Amino acid sequence: MHSAPTPSDVRVAYREGLAPRERAVLWSWTGFTTTFGAVRAITYTIRRGGGPFRDVSVGGMHLHHYLWGIGLLAGVGAVAVRGTDETRRHPLVGLAYGTGIALIASQGFDAPPAGPLASPPCRRPRSSYFPGASTPERALGRRRATLVPPSGGRGFFHVRIP
Repeated sequence: MHSAPTPSDVRVAYREGLAPRERAVLWSWTGFTTTFGAVRAITYTIRRGGGPFRDVSVGGMHLHHYLWGIGLLAGVGAVAVRGTDETRRHPLVGLAYGTGIALIASQGFDAPPAGPLASPPCRRPRSSYFPGASTPERALGRRRATLVPPSGGRGFFHVRIP
């Protein structure tokens, strides 16, 4: 009968038995699995109304967790494009990749039939996607782009440019 591996056995197997790419996959899988499970549990407690967790909003606009995932993937992409081999192989890069994918994938479980941007905190029109952003207006020759909510509260937002 075999006994369970000791922490020392696991360290040796990790360092000597896994190539750098296999370690990156392990960290990505760990980040994805842990984050997906945690986000689903947190979302459940928020919807149930219990626990210490609340929605995150800025200026009255709800920030969905897929936005944080997009940010993480942008960071991983920057490391992939500009980082050294040593930097790209760092375990945190794989962990951030798996975490970012989990944040994006988990959002699909929360999206109502009307789409992820149609939740009640997002229903009023806004100029540009991010409040206070003036760059889109400059790019449009000072014309204001307006984010218009879906008619009847169902469907996706669209941008109106006069």
